[in-house]
Amino acid sequence: MKKSITAIALLMGGLTMAQQAEIVNGFDGFESWVAAEAGELPEYWDGFNKEVIFNGMTVGSVICVQKDNTDPYEGNYSAKITSTSIMGGQAVPGILTTGDFVVDWNAQDGDVQGGEAYTQLPTELIGQFKYSPVGADTAFVSVWFLENGVEVGGGRVEFDHSTTDWTEFNVPIVFSPGAAPDSMNIMFSSTKGKANVPEGSTLEVDAISFQSFLSVDELKKTGMKCYPNPSSEHFTIELEEVVTGELRCTNSLGQVVFVKNVEGDVITLDSFELPQGNYQLTLSTSEGMLTQQVVIN
Repeated sequence: MKKSITAIALLMGGLTMAQQAEIVNGFDGFESWVAAEAGELPEYWDGFNKEVIFNGMTVGSVICVQKDNTDPYEGNYSAKITSTSIMGGQAVPGILTTGDFVVDWNAQDGDVQGGEAYTQLPTELIGQFKYSPVGADTAFVSVWFLENGVEVGGGRVEFDHSTTDWTEFNVPIVFSPGAAPDSMNIMFSSTKGKANVPEGSTLEVDAISFQSFLSVDELKKTGMKCYPNPSSEHFTIELEEVVTGELRCTNSLGQVVFVKNVEGDVITLDSFELPQGNYQLTLSTSEGMLTQQVVIN
């Protein structure tokens, strides 16, 4: 499984709950940095710090990821990811990933491939971020889980506004019923777009971790319907059986806007107090987790 980064226009014009846990040993912070193909990268990570190679010849380099010690959220360093011009030409998005970031300069294409061995089933990826977009740019964090090369779970959150203070993000993670992942990948990008990347958009991240874990046996196929959707007044959630659990609502930034305890097979929610936008409802019970995307208009 690979995530294509075709943005390289380049030079051409019952839930088992757990305490906060390390992602993989060394993945929860950015304290250790090692020499990369160009510049440095956090240990265990890859990114868009590459030599620029055409027809077998190195003609320059691009460094989109840097360690920053000016204001880390914790420890001594955070990771600063910046959309950067290639040798004075068009800019490319800053990429930081736990997989392998492979660039084909001649084909003007890039892929995030592979990932780290990982078998747990977290329901959230949390961390701290700052974002300074250029114009209307948008950054994102994406996480996905593979089983024998097939994607069986994941989540994504976009950052579409400027914040100069450390702000928590929360990526809800949803798995296919019966998923048993063998690897995972996390990718941060300072720019969402694939073309006309604005130079200078900067995403800074720190203190990331997985939280709240399921077991394979606890993933369940129970369905959840939500209507009317979109809605401006209320939502009715209809379940296939009576459940007792916690209902969490997150906005498009992954921020939790409310949490409530629920019981029954029909649940009614008032939505008039929330701003218009896209939201994700996550119902956690002793037997698993259900999610539903809703729109408030």
